[in-house]
Amino acid sequence: KKINLFIAIANLIPLKPYDGGRIIHSIITLILDENKANRVCIEMQKKSLNFLTILAIIALVKFKNYYLSIACIYMICIVKEELKNEKFNTLIKYLQID
Repeated sequence: KKINLFIAIANLIPLKPYDGGRIIHSIITLILDENKANRVCIEMQKKSLNFLTILAIIALVKFKNYYLSIACIYMICIVKEELKNEKFNTLIKYLQID
């Protein structure tokens, strides 16, 4: 039960490869154009990554919880890879010849 709850909560964190990030990106895209929405989401992801880093350090130092630290580090790696892919896709979109 605890693992399912953790997965549900982690999936709603506003990070792009997870559902929470995709939901927020969709909502922001309704308000702003695609490029501005992407920039806003990237900034939100950076702030979320900072929060996860702090959470991982606290979990490791204060609670000696290695599992939460590993999960946070994994999320950080996934989001960094997603940001690289997003930048690459944006570059390809601008380089397309009609």
